Amino acid sequence: MSTPGGIVMCFSRLLCLILGLLLFNPVSYANKVERLSFSGGSPSMIWVYSDNGEKWTDVDESKPVSVSVNTDMECKYEGNVSGKNPYSGNLLVAGLNRTSGGEIYSDMTQVKGKYRYVGPIAQDPVKACNKELEKRVATLEGKTKYHFLSEGFIVDSPGALQAQLSLVCKATGLGFDDYKDVGGYLDVRVNCQASPKAAGKIPKPEVKVAKVKLGPLIKTVSFNANPANQTGKCPAGVKFTGKVTTTRAGEVKYRYKGSGNNESPVYTLKFSAAGTKNTANWNRTINPGAGGKDQIQAAGSGDPVYNGWQRIEVMSPEQGSKQVNFKITCKDDAPGTMTIQKATPSRAQK
Repeated sequence: MSTPGGIVMCFSRLLCLILGLLLFNPVSYANKVERLSFSGGSPSMIWVYSDNGEKWTDVDESKPVSVSVNTDMECKYEGNVSGKNPYSGNLLVAGLNRTSGGEIYSDMTQVKGKYRYVGPIAQDPVKACNKELEKRVATLEGKTKYHFLSEGFIVDSPGALQAQLSLVCKATGLGFDDYKDVGGYLDVRVNCQASPKAAGKIPKPEVKVAKVKLGPLIKTVSFNANPANQTGKCPAGVKFTGKVTTTRAGEVKYRYKGSGNNESPVYTLKFSAAGTKNTANWNRTINPGAGGKDQIQAAGSGDPVYNGWQRIEVMSPEQGSKQVNFKITCKDDAPGTMTIQKATPSRAQK
């Protein structure tokens, strides 16, 4: 029959054995985070859109944001006792809610997950788009802001996300867990999406009308005196007629000018298309003996003779003239002076 002393002795030996296992078996020690750091993996993509076609306005929260980091981590005791994995933790990003992944479940070299944008983040992606828009409008000629908004572009935004990697090294036996976290910044690529509304606001280009160099408007000018040579009683008259032919529509300005200081007003011919039009009729009357400054002497002792000239002068669009000469011999009149009378046109020219 055992005695109480024997029971106590047996219990003491069991306790000593347990204590020995705790003291000398490493798997029973409290775990420890030996090493933990991370660096940015592939840049995360965040989408921004414009709701008015004037500038970028909002982040598209419906599009998931992929985040990944390269890790360097180590727990002091990595043994697996009673099915326990010593590694645990996650990747948190300010302004993003984790929807899947992003967890640490072993000695991992990369942690990645899917997140949803809730904002704000370290660098505002909407501001990044609009700042780049202003830069492009200022430096790239020939395009308005609506061109860039309708096309869209991508902006690199270094260090736009603030991340925190947390690691728990769980005890592999009877002991305590160890915890550590590290922070850092991750790069972002901002997709400034094309705006259909901006496309409708692009100014329509001015239609440049090709300048065609036209040839001369006036094709031909004719001018005649009727009669050009006459003999008879004076006063005597001479009628002048002309024609102008053009190559196209336009206006022709002209006047008559002749010997004896004879000059007409300026007339205008209007052509709606290429064609020929008559000029205004112009008459001159020769009246010997009428006095005045435009006088000629009779030639010798014979009949008074007047040799004169008249021309049509084109003033625009081109300049030029055509002249005719005429001769009047006055019969049955006494020798004397001959006066050149200024005449008026027979009708107004329209």
